Amino acid sequence: MLPVKKFRLPDDLISQPIPTLSDRQFVVGKSKLSIEEEHTQRELFWYREELLKIISARWKEVIRSSLNLLSLLTMIVKTNGDRHGNLSLRQQRLTLPMLRALRTDVVRVDLALTANDTDGAPQTLDYRGGKYIASPNTMLYLRVELANTTCSLFS
Repeated sequence: MLPVKKFRLPDDLISQPIPTLSDRQFVVGKSKLSIEEEHTQRELFWYREELLKIISARWKEVIRSSLNLLSLLTMIVKTNGDRHGNLSLRQQRLTLPMLRALRTDVVRVDLALTANDTDGAPQTLDYRGGKYIASPNTMLYLRVELANTTCSLFS
């Protein structure tokens, strides 16, 4: 598993058309996609391009020591003892579930329950197993924190 931080691309980048590999001056769009489907295709393309800028893969062949000396020397002469290269990830497609996992949300919402103690100071409730634990007949306060995450790496 490779950890990748979530990110959000600006709308002006996503709205750009997908470049063609043709040298023609003008290419007529032949797709019969709806506006939403075309937007989704552009999003998948541009997020994949940004992801490919972040991720690279390399390989290297390691000679095993369990070979006998003669076959090891023959192998070294044939391959110079070091075969390596880069893996192309261009064939990998980005799907909608992958896009949802990669893209950050526009707004982050944090919720917390608190109660006042006898002095009136806010008291944090116990939080276990995904649930708040409160005493019966206790006045609770819901604290909501919203964060606008529309600022991206490119602004």
